[in-house]
Amino acid sequence: MTHPLSYFYAVYLPLLLVHRARRDETRCRAKYGAAWDTYRAAVPARILPGVW
Repeated sequence: MTHPLSYFYAVYLPLLLVHRARRDETRCRAKYGAAWDTYRAAVPARILPGVW
């Protein structure tokens, strides 16, 4: 991993996943309302438990 392009996926993929999680959060809250809030209270982790 000496070429800078080697780090592309290591940086790009987490950014992509965080963006997707935020987008899903907004859409699910609009679609499911209070049921989504109940779900989020039961499942606090979005991607990795204990991290985010």
